[in-house]
Amino acid sequence: MLAAWTDVLADSSQYRRRCYVRAFFAYVEGFMSIIAATIRFEQERGAISLSRQDLALLLDETYSLNEQGKGHTRTSYPGFLSKFRFLLRLLPESHGIETAPDYGGTGWDAFVRALDVRHRVTHPKVSQDVDVSEAELSLLHEAAEWFVNAYNDTYLLSRIALLTRPHAPGDAPSGRVNSSVKCNARRGSAARGDHVSDA
Repeated sequence: MLAAWTDVLADSSQYRRRCYVRAFFAYVEGFMSIIAATIRFEQERGAISLSRQDLALLLDETYSLNEQGKGHTRTSYPGFLSKFRFLLRLLPESHGIETAPDYGGTGWDAFVRALDVRHRVTHPKVSQDVDVSEAELSLLHEAAEWFVNAYNDTYLLSRIALLTRPHAPGDAPSGRVNSSVKCNARRGSAARGDHVSDA
């Protein structure tokens, strides 16, 4: 993702801008996969305990019965934003952390609108749909900054909680992590590239 942004700074052509849009959301999707895999691993080894509902949602599964009374598992396809918010809620919650990204500010709005830009350039209807304006480029940058803070507020705090919480191996989590730790974790910005690998 940083490589794509560096390319835009060196050559702000439409091609480079489109690459940055795609690279950013590819990074977000990879982050979501890591969170889902992390939660599944910790659930399987007994480090955390999920409700049946959350586990089914995590696995993208729904269940039904046929006329013979046999159960069937079906794959569910939640929307991108719904699954994103679900994972960012479930990870810290499963570790007893009372924290959440800021969904009330301009950063989240920028993230949602940037996703629309990604959809448009990926599935254009007319030739102009593949163009990324200066305003949309700034929108992507604001969305990236919000995403880095969301990463720090959820994934990093959950890792800290898992490493520092005293419990026997395999025990389910107990107790709460002081949410003031958030202040120390939220130091990244997309401009500096804190906690974002060069993908």
